[in-house]
Amino acid sequence: MEVVSFLIGMLVGVFILAYYSDYLVICLQQSQSPNTCKTESVLRYTTTKLYQHRKIIVPHILEILPTIPYLLPNYVLIIQNIDDLMPYLPQLLPYIKQLSPHLPQLLEHKTEVFANFEVLIGEMDHLIDHMDVLLENADSIFPYLTELSPYLPEISSNIDIIVDHRKLILPYIPDLANNANVIMPHFDVIIEEREHIFPNLGGLVQYIDELGPHLGKIIEYKESVLPHIEDIIKFMPLMAPKIDVLMEYEKVVLSNIGKLLENMDVLEKHFDVLIEIIDALAPFLEKILAEIDVLKMHMDVIVENRDVLLPYMSQIMQDFDILKPHLDVIIEYRAHILPHIGVLIKYREYIYPHLGLLSKNMSLLAPHIDTLAENAEQFLPHLDKIAEHEDVLLPNINRIMPHFHVILPHMDALAKHSSKIVPYVSADFEALLPYVDDLAPRLDELEPHLDELLPHLDVIVPYMDQFVLHLDTLIPQLGDTIPHIDDLLKVMGWALPSFHGVLRSKSVVKLLPKVGSLVSSKKKKRT
Repeated sequence: MEVVSFLIGMLVGVFILAYYSDYLVICLQQSQSPNTCKTESVLRYTTTKLYQHRKIIVPHILEILPTIPYLLPNYVLIIQNIDDLMPYLPQLLPYIKQLSPHLPQLLEHKTEVFANFEVLIGEMDHLIDHMDVLLENADSIFPYLTELSPYLPEISSNIDIIVDHRKLILPYIPDLANNANVIMPHFDVIIEEREHIFPNLGGLVQYIDELGPHLGKIIEYKESVLPHIEDIIKFMPLMAPKIDVLMEYEKVVLSNIGKLLENMDVLEKHFDVLIEIIDALAPFLEKILAEIDVLKMHMDVIVENRDVLLPYMSQIMQDFDILKPHLDVIIEYRAHILPHIGVLIKYREYIYPHLGLLSKNMSLLAPHIDTLAENAEQFLPHLDKIAEHEDVLLPNINRIMPHFHVILPHMDALAKHSSKIVPYVSADFEALLPYVDDLAPRLDELEPHLDELLPHLDVIVPYMDQFVLHLDTLIPQLGDTIPHIDDLLKVMGWALPSFHGVLRSKSVVKLLPKVGSLVSSKKKKRT
């Protein structure tokens, strides 16, 4: 029965071959001698080959016969490759009509085609409608079939999209195929985001070695990343060598990639340094980027002084909203301020409420910052009081600071009574300095009399040696003596050094108000 079927098939085949005898005279001139280039020789060779493969042909003879008209144009090519083609004949039969015009291209790449035949034929229903386009570009595609074949089901299910974008994809087939194991696990996202990815495919595959290990993480942040893909590629020569370091902080970097790229014109100048200190910067990157419009104006100075700033980075960024309005002043006077940034941070509870005042008067304060910082623990708790009297103290700071070491031990007492003392300090400051050690500890005792006593300060100062020497006996009598102090000193001041021992006597000092009253009354009579 098998032989009969085969003979019938052959008769029909020979009849058809004879009908298309014009094709039969095309013999294999390059591989056979001229005297065999005859129709009967070709028929004999064909019959022999068909018979050799009868076990494949006979079961499918009824399916084969309708395909013969499509095969004849490539008759010689088929006969030349019949031994390679026959094992795949049953699976090829449904697609003969569509494939036959492209048989030369298929057979030109038969090694790759047959090596991946099972995968190809399995996806043929998807591929067949685009076979024209695929085979037009066979030279670009087929050499990479082996690398791509494990992913052919994913590719073929999206073949419509790939064909539509072939002009963007085909130039990069070698790169895509050679990195298929890295790229293809993310193929569904690539297809989904094709409008961003395909136009930039060249730039992406150029840096696939650097990007590849991080594609999974990058895709997690595709909403942030993909709108900026062109700028990412633009700056990849800068970022690629540092990509592994950047991706250690993928959340903060990728979620803020747009802002980073927007300011890359500033950041790239210091990119290597910023990468070196990324451990310190990363926790604050969102805040840094939120304030980048301010920070970038001072980026050179910030980078230059990074070793000073980094230990305090956490607190600086936490307090940045407070510091920001004064950043220009801090930068301008950085030589004075930055060496003491630790003091600024440590005592911020005292300093921050007065940053506006300090910034406004920084030209006066800057030369004295070293001294103030060295004594911050004693000085800064009284900054509120100093601020209350800025109109007197700050214009006189160059007079005050040379004597700061004298004042400092008594800051508590002076600050406590500052509201009464300061208005009288300006004119007599230097004259009073030698007596600070004596007067400051007694301010609590003098306090009830300060309002009345201080207006007479200009009269008392010339006799201050005697005043401080006899404070113990004078203080109890000040209340009654002060109204007459001007008259007493004008009349008797010249004799005070001679009264040294006498004024130590409480009983004598008690007489001062009476003496003063007497002197004052005589003065009135004269007038």
